[in-house]
Parts: sequence; C-alpha cells; structure tokens
Amino acid sequence: MYRSGNPALSDSTFSKSGYKDVSWWEDYESNMMTIEGVTEKTGILLLITAATAILTAFSMPESALLALIGAIVGFILALVIIFSGSSSPFLICSYAAMEGLVLGGVTWMFEVGLDLPGIGILAACLTFLILGAMIMVYRAGLIAW
Repeated sequence: MYRSGNPALSDSTFSKSGYKDVSWWEDYESNMMTIEGVTEKTGILLLITAATAILTAFSMPESALLALIGAIVGFILALVIIFSGSSSPFLICSYAAMEGLVLGGVTWMFEVGLDLPGIGILAACLTFLILGAMIMVYRAGLIAW
C-alpha cells in the first residue's frame, strides 16, 4: 500500500477498523469516503472554527490569553489525534474550536495590538468565505476529483 513516515498516514488509517463507530460522523450508506461526507464534515468544522474565532476576536482583553490556551490545547489534541489513529468526532471538533481560539486571538492582536485596523478581520473572513465557496463547488460537482 502507500508508504509514508507520517504516523497519520499508516495502513490502519485507511482501513475500516481504524475508525470508531460514531453514527452522526460516519456515512450512513457505507464507510466509504464520499464527496458529500467530506463536504458536510468540513462544513461543520468550518462553522465551529468560525464561531469560536468570532467569539474570541470580540472578547477583547482576554483574546491573547485565549489564543495561547487554544494553541497549547490544540497542539496536544493534534498529537492525540495523530498518534491514537482514531477519527473521534469529539477530538476533531475540539481541535477545530482550539484553532478558532488561536485565529480569533491572532486577529484581535493584528486589529488592536499592532494597530492594523481591518487586516485581521478581512483575512479571516476571506479565508472562511473561500473555504465555504470551495466546499459548495466540490459539493455541486463543478470540480471533479
């Protein structure tokens, strides 16, 4: 099969037994990866990340602390997800929330701390909009993979 030194890309990652049975996270038809399943899950993670980023960016003085907490916890979650070999929805959604904390904190630091009004919010909004548009384009079948 595929050879890689990356622990996240081992043979067990691509086998059915490598994933836990979580009904709302899995495809109802089968355990095969589909465009519909990927776009739905990516959309959910995008919403979680965007919501926590918005909440963090507007929690003004605490934003830097929240970004630091998000970075530390997010790094720990990333290690757990990679080395445990499972795609636990709780862990993945928690990681998306931590990513939002970091993104919101960094956005606030650019807006207020570095006195660059508009640049952080514009970058975050454009990133979310582009990913959302790409999800819709793939879901509509306009780009064949």
